[in-house]
Amino acid sequence: MSKIGKVILPDGKICSGKSTYSRRLRDELDGVLLVVDEAILKVFGVTPDMERVGPEYGKLIEYVLEIAADMALHGTTVILESGYFNKDERDWYKKFFADRGAPYEWHFLDVSDETWRKNIESRNRAHDERGEDTTFYITDEFLAMFKENFVIPERGEVDVWVDNNW
Repeated sequence: MSKIGKVILPDGKICSGKSTYSRRLRDELDGVLLVVDEAILKVFGVTPDMERVGPEYGKLIEYVLEIAADMALHGTTVILESGYFNKDERDWYKKFFADRGAPYEWHFLDVSDETWRKNIESRNRAHDERGEDTTFYITDEFLAMFKENFVIPERGEVDVWVDNNW
């Protein structure tokens, strides 16, 4: 068997810099970047019907994870950018890769409230000014739901803690 790669799982608040960080890792490690949001946008569109997305979302996630695990087991470093809201979700992802024998690293991007606010404003401005549709627009309702559900991991839960100050 050839060399074993790994799956790197960048984590953090929405608009914390995960995409920028993921692209940097991809270039530095000569890896492959898989972005779950891009798959969702391709399949369901920019403003998805959440009733339609709900039952199919899990299937899409599992398919992308299977690809990531297979690539890692065949020697490729995969940066898998997805959403990991809480410890239960993070544990599910960890078990998924462990059950398949695919090495993984968890990276968490910590971001100040000021940087976070600026990043959200920048993302939404890109939508308004350029009609950018490569990410989701952050509505007040979505932000409230995110704040209610996202749980920052303990430092011991992750392999690499990144203080985002860029």
